[in-house]
Amino acid sequence: MCLKRILSLLIIVCLCFSFAAAASAEGSTSEEKAVALNKLGILKGNGSDYNLGGRLKRSEAAAFIVRIMAREKEVLSNKAEYANTRFPDVDSQSWYAPYVGYCAEEGIISGYMDGNFGPEDNISEMAFLKLVMGAIGYREGTDFTYNKVYQAAYQVGLLEDGSYQGKTEDNREYTRDGVVNVLYNALNIIMTDTKLTVIQNLIAQGVVTRETAEAAGVIKDSVPASIESVTAEDENRISVKLNEEVENIPVENIGIYETDKTGNALSVSIESQNGAELVIKTADQTPDTEYTIELHDIKDLEGNWTPSLTATFSGYRNPEIVSDYFKISKVEPVNENEVTLYFTHPINANSENTSFYQILEEGGSFVEGGPQNLSVKALSSKKNAVSICLRNKTFKDGARYTINVSGSLTSAFGVKLLDGQGDSIQFTGKGIKNEGLLVSGIGLVDKKTLAVQFNREISPSLAEKAYYYDVLDSDENSIKVEKAVLGGEEGNKGKVVYITISGSFSKGGNYELLINYITDVTKLYSINEQKIAFTADYSSEKNDLAIDSAAQIDANTVIAYFNKPLDADAAVSVNNYIITGVSTSSYSALPIKAFYDPADNPYVVKLYLPEDKPLKSSKTYKLKMYNTLEDLYGNKPSKSSEFTFTASTSETAKPEVGEAVIISSDAIRVTFSKEVAIETPNILVSNYTVEYTDNGTTITKVPLSVTPFDATTFILKFDVLNPEESYTLKYTSLKDYSGAFTRTASDGDNKIDVKAGKQ
Repeated sequence: MCLKRILSLLIIVCLCFSFAAAASAEGSTSEEKAVALNKLGILKGNGSDYNLGGRLKRSEAAAFIVRIMAREKEVLSNKAEYANTRFPDVDSQSWYAPYVGYCAEEGIISGYMDGNFGPEDNISEMAFLKLVMGAIGYREGTDFTYNKVYQAAYQVGLLEDGSYQGKTEDNREYTRDGVVNVLYNALNIIMTDTKLTVIQNLIAQGVVTRETAEAAGVIKDSVPASIESVTAEDENRISVKLNEEVENIPVENIGIYETDKTGNALSVSIESQNGAELVIKTADQTPDTEYTIELHDIKDLEGNWTPSLTATFSGYRNPEIVSDYFKISKVEPVNENEVTLYFTHPINANSENTSFYQILEEGGSFVEGGPQNLSVKALSSKKNAVSICLRNKTFKDGARYTINVSGSLTSAFGVKLLDGQGDSIQFTGKGIKNEGLLVSGIGLVDKKTLAVQFNREISPSLAEKAYYYDVLDSDENSIKVEKAVLGGEEGNKGKVVYITISGSFSKGGNYELLINYITDVTKLYSINEQKIAFTADYSSEKNDLAIDSAAQIDANTVIAYFNKPLDADAAVSVNNYIITGVSTSSYSALPIKAFYDPADNPYVVKLYLPEDKPLKSSKTYKLKMYNTLEDLYGNKPSKSSEFTFTASTSETAKPEVGEAVIISSDAIRVTFSKEVAIETPNILVSNYTVEYTDNGTTITKVPLSVTPFDATTFILKFDVLNPEESYTLKYTSLKDYSGAFTRTASDGDNKIDVKAGKQ
């Protein structure tokens, strides 16, 4: 078989048609089949009819064979080459010479024993069937024998009459009527070399269009097989959905590789196949990297074959990456020029350096870092997020963008982004218009405090300046603003300013709030001299600050829950609390320390009792809050509040290291079992060591620095750490937050295995 025929496969690599013989009126009679073949350019006719009762010459048969093989254009384009045949009775100037020459070269036509071809001779039925069998890829002597050509033609579908299975005598009075039926039947027989039907191949080679074939009634108007979607379910699994059910695809017919680096292929295996859905396991995908998947030799349930289907997909990125290392966690598009970028570590003002950021659009340059192009601000409501705003451009709705962040960015834990390599993440642009800074709601918390809600996070430094607000009564008299604080519950953190006035609002009275000046956290958007009218509507019931509940943590620690968020300074003042005994009337203790973390929970205070004032198991105690304690808004309750609880233990828990995790190539995050004092010995490098064994020898490493992040988290920095190594962290002593209790070596439990952090 010559290379010219093999090349036909390459032309149709991405082509798939789900064809089948059409049961249309055009295929019901020989005349109608002839019309169909004429529309396809296979049967020419004489201008008046198709001479179906006449005989077919051998030269005409050669032309039919070339046409159903979709080679006529090639033959006529290379007429000089094919017209010089080995047959002495074929004139090279005759119209049929190149057709005969091509068929002879392909081994489809052999001629007579005397070397002649007999172009003007009428062809017999067996001889014509032999030619058509050769045209669709079957070879005489290998796939069939001449004396069994009837049976072979019946088996492949060229003949439909069952009597041919036993027929042996040639029909030498073969008419064009029979020729038309065979050619028509051939259209939907699969060619052995291309694996396409004859009509599919004609369309693939551009001989006829799909529309022409449909108009001729020789194909069904069915949907071509295609890949509807490819979804990365996780870093090692993708799901492929096709538009129709197909036969199972062997794993060797599946390829996945990086689109831009075809040599970087992923190993694959098949997890499941179910009709139109395929689940494939892959080697680790690189997040956001574009991959190409190829499926080869696809056959649908009707037997239609597709040589290749391709599609692209992005390597899996968890919508929210969770890692002990410093990485980008996720990105949330906000509007046409703003996104919120989250990290796996808490961040600080270091994150606001605009030179650390670059944004690409569809893989090309879009915005380079720099204050002239970007505004980057850490959000006050979240420990691990920044707002990135474009100054001079906007994101296109639906366009793909990539944020690259420099490895120079350092987290609040003191480690560089991906150990200095930097990180990136993709997102789809959101074309929502940026409304700027607006007041989205206003109402009263109580009779003294106004809550003003904004649509964006507010700059903390400006939000809490009381002189930026004026409250006016219905007579335009100014009411003194005593305090302004930034707050808000989950979902609105950093977006609500609480304004407390001197005196109180008259219920049902009409007022105006004048905002003199305020900006959002990015300082790109502001409100200047805006008046907002409101009516003082609040509950008449008293809503004083009070204790909701209290409970014992250990013998010297009590946790208190309040009904309102607290003023931070008042919350840690131990003079605002006292614990007395109920079942033990002689017991009375003032806390020696109060711990309050409004970022964690603004309603909770932990109270630490003196060493000589432990609570006793099963005894009942009363926690009293004095009316000197202030809520977040600056309001003091009209009376004290109390809550009675029963102790469950007489043991005091000394602090210990609850977890030690490697978070970079040189840092360990240490988490304590309870709050510890940020003072010596806890902050001394000499207080800590890590040990590991090398060929039987114990190696000790001392941290270069100890950095408290908060009362329960310290960061130990070393020269270098190997996440594959088995380290043990040891510490000499740990002092708790109150300073009253210290764990020493004599207490035990002063070492812990270091975990390799999740990467």
